[in-house]
Amino acid sequence: MTDKLINFGTIIILLFVTIIFIFPIYWVFQLSIKPPQLNLVEPPAFIFTPTLEHYIYTFISPGKNLINLSSSIIVSTVATIVAFAFSFPASYAFSRFNFKYRNSLLFWFLSLLLTPPIVFTIPYYILMSNIGLRGTYVGLVIVYQTFAIPLTIWLLKSFIDAIPIEVEEAALIDGADSKTILLRIILPICAPGAAVSMAFTFVFCWNNLIFPIILAEGPTRTLSLATFEYFTVTGATWNYIATCSFINILPPLIIFLLLRRYIVRGLTFGAVKG
Repeated sequence: MTDKLINFGTIIILLFVTIIFIFPIYWVFQLSIKPPQLNLVEPPAFIFTPTLEHYIYTFISPGKNLINLSSSIIVSTVATIVAFAFSFPASYAFSRFNFKYRNSLLFWFLSLLLTPPIVFTIPYYILMSNIGLRGTYVGLVIVYQTFAIPLTIWLLKSFIDAIPIEVEEAALIDGADSKTILLRIILPICAPGAAVSMAFTFVFCWNNLIFPIILAEGPTRTLSLATFEYFTVTGATWNYIATCSFINILPPLIIFLLLRRYIVRGLTFGAVKG
């Protein structure tokens, strides 16, 4: 009887937590398909005839937000790939080699993750303006590495730490060189960890708003930044804001749904060594 009560209580708690997380997404979605005249009615209208006019106006008619959406995809994807390319060998070095200033560098990377991004806005604005990269994809990708590389290094290092050193020693005995060990042994083993790190890095880049505000111009403006255009001095067009917000939610949500098996394996893999 006690076990049944505990199981029932657990189900209720999980259901409550699920509702808390899902309800904001549902609210944004229903606002994006709700006729404007029903926005402020009391009590809120949950039953109505849905419309796609907000999606048509926001993404099809002017077309500019399609450019903003593609900019978000391009910048976040390239920044994630670049961060992984630099972070994977670096995280292996931090995990396997005991070199001078190793702990100091790891602490420095951690301190970067704890630093508010707004601290870097003025220096990056001046730097990118002087070298002609403000308003370019390259400039945004470079700036994103300030946090993307430290985040990826810390995540990947924990996964590589969990790989027994005996695996590499056996490969060395068989004649494998460092490149072969890194790319054909370590990388496949920690593939779940790589999926986790790349997913989190992509979401960080996708959700970042501070750097696009100061560096993005014209076609390089991201969708998060473009959403602010619907806030005006006369008010806010909530249906268009909800439309952009819901589209902005979808890529990270889809990524985590597709990679959920690897994310669970990756988090478990990095939790226990051996």
